[in-house]
Amino acid sequence: MNLIDEKKYSELEHRASQLKDDATMVEFLFLMREAYSLQHVFFSVLSKTSGIFSKTYGTYPDEWRDHYIEQNLAAVDPILRHASSQTPILWEMIDSLTPEERAFMETREKHGIGPHGLTIPLISSDGHTSLLSITGKADMDPDRNWRKRANVMVREFRDIGMIMHAAYLRQNGQHPPKVELSARHVDCIRMIGHGMSIEQLAAFQGLSQRSAKQYMAEARKRLRARNNAQLIYNAIQLGFIEM
Repeated sequence: MNLIDEKKYSELEHRASQLKDDATMVEFLFLMREAYSLQHVFFSVLSKTSGIFSKTYGTYPDEWRDHYIEQNLAAVDPILRHASSQTPILWEMIDSLTPEERAFMETREKHGIGPHGLTIPLISSDGHTSLLSITGKADMDPDRNWRKRANVMVREFRDIGMIMHAAYLRQNGQHPPKVELSARHVDCIRMIGHGMSIEQLAAFQGLSQRSAKQYMAEARKRLRARNNAQLIYNAIQLGFIEM
């Protein structure tokens, strides 16, 4: 299952790889919002030293951004508390909120952000971290529908997010890791390693068989593997998967 067709998704991936400055980053996030009929899309970069935002882009209202900075809301933002994990964060499912964090989430919603939200941590192998946050339109996304959509968007947005993450590093004179696999590449390798056929892999990932084969070919090229057996071995040695 995909939320948009493969051709449109491939075009978005290509656009993400071409991002070159702040203007194109913002333009791309508005394009993502339109393509997926979302309320907001927001991309933020975390400082490696302080763990708070060092750069932000996206479609959030300026009023909210100003309020966030003026009130130092990073100190009570529960998303930042979970940011060190590579696990996607479904806002409604965050448990053990402090009273201050609960008030923060309520204030965010009053500013037109939420209630349905998803944040995907993007952590490259060199330790740089970004967050890609998306929110669904309240009138289009009842709780159950939103959670179903979010499960699919995790896969699609995580891959595009990692491309944006690498583009941001290049913009700022930092070289992304030479060997980097998207989350979908890693999922494909793991599934093949567990004995799935290309046909089964394609069906599970919501891809055509041609696209599934292309992902595997790209993964072999990036990890310099001649065949799938060597690909799985190299992926294990480099820490991309555990078997």
